[in-house]
Amino acid sequence: MPRRRSSTHARTGRVAKTHAGVRSLFALLARRETDIAHDLPGVLARAYEFKEHADYRTAKMADVSAAQAETQITAARRFVGEVTRVLMAP
Repeated sequence: MPRRRSSTHARTGRVAKTHAGVRSLFALLARRETDIAHDLPGVLARAYEFKEHADYRTAKMADVSAAQAETQITAARRFVGEVTRVLMAP
């Protein structure tokens, strides 16, 4: 079964194949699309740092506090809400 092209591909003509590629394309879209809050690429990058730490216990970050986790959860909800809003817009 052929893979569906993403909305990102439709808007940029590019396909992301890695996490870094997704972050890069999203940053490009955030600059181009006036509907996307310009701080969202940073939210995505920060979330990836937390994910990397959780997966590999990287030395970049000390242990994550409950407050930091709650901040990231709030940011992730906002991110998903914003992206959903943009994708559902006519």
